[in-house]
Amino acid sequence: MARGEAEKVFDILSQQLELRVDSENIQSAGLTTPGATTKAAGSTAAGAGATTLSPKLSRAKLLRWAYTLLGKTYVDTIGADALFGADVETISRESFLASVERCYHEQRLLTASVDNFDRINVMLVRAAAAGWYLALGFLYFIAIGVGFNDLLVPAVSLVLSLVYLLGRAPGAFMSGAFYVLIARPFDIGDRILVCDPAKPPSDLGSLVVKDISLFRTTFHTTEAKMGFIENHALLDKSIINLTRSPPTCMCMKMKLPHATPASKITELIHSIRKYIQDTSTEWASVDILIASTDLEAGHLVMEIWATSTFPAQEVFSMAKARSALFLFIHAYMQSAGIEYIKPLVPIYMKQRTGGGHDNGLEGFVNSE
Repeated sequence: MARGEAEKVFDILSQQLELRVDSENIQSAGLTTPGATTKAAGSTAAGAGATTLSPKLSRAKLLRWAYTLLGKTYVDTIGADALFGADVETISRESFLASVERCYHEQRLLTASVDNFDRINVMLVRAAAAGWYLALGFLYFIAIGVGFNDLLVPAVSLVLSLVYLLGRAPGAFMSGAFYVLIARPFDIGDRILVCDPAKPPSDLGSLVVKDISLFRTTFHTTEAKMGFIENHALLDKSIINLTRSPPTCMCMKMKLPHATPASKITELIHSIRKYIQDTSTEWASVDILIASTDLEAGHLVMEIWATSTFPAQEVFSMAKARSALFLFIHAYMQSAGIEYIKPLVPIYMKQRTGGGHDNGLEGFVNSE
């Protein structure tokens, strides 16, 4: 629904010539009506197929026009940068639709978070009211002449009985509720990693927060399965909030044959840097280091530290970009003749100890 409405809005905006980029040149080239797919002027003369051009809007003009309609004389640069990006001068159809869909998605998550927080507050208010009613009832019995000792003994007995029956459940419930409500390590819609502090996390094992309550938190896995984790169980876990994290810097290790000439390694490094520059929509920067050498195994270890432009919570987009980078490196190494040959399996000798044959040495391959 949001995408369809955004397409209609973009078509209407693209008909405003003052908002389009190079609208005078497009109009003088004999192209079709703004908002539709246009044809290049030289295509008809050449007799070939027409070249299509997608209309683009000027970011600065669009923002000034929108804020003028709202009666404002200034432009909210923070909101504009969050919507369209800080270094963007023109807005294409796809970028406009992606921005609208992202805002619609974040608005839904924000609304869900507020509703969830209000529901928890209502539960806390009811719990506080129940405690207040109990206190008033205790004071009422004292006011009508019931002895304090007569109330204290059964009240303490009741409390001790409940503590004995429930065990650690009340303490675990309170600690978990305070953790998710006061510390608030995540909100609804956040993608997080839940792991043991001593173990490294896995991006493919990330969870998306679906609902938060006083007792448990509901998650959706990457396979669209629903899971539950008790809030008190999260206290002993390490939680990494990918939604609140900056762009990820990934370390990718490659093994190069030790016999590879230095000139080919230098060309490989330059090619990787050029690939990162050409894919600026996926990668922001890269640092390449020769981390170590293993003379026994016969290879060099090259570390590629690449910073992704995708938000940390878009793990699948980063996985696709990383896969494409590995594929490029593999294709370049094949074309450059850089092949990693596994060392030969060593051959050991042992002496026969039994049987009716002569003792001697027999070769065998150690498969371990």
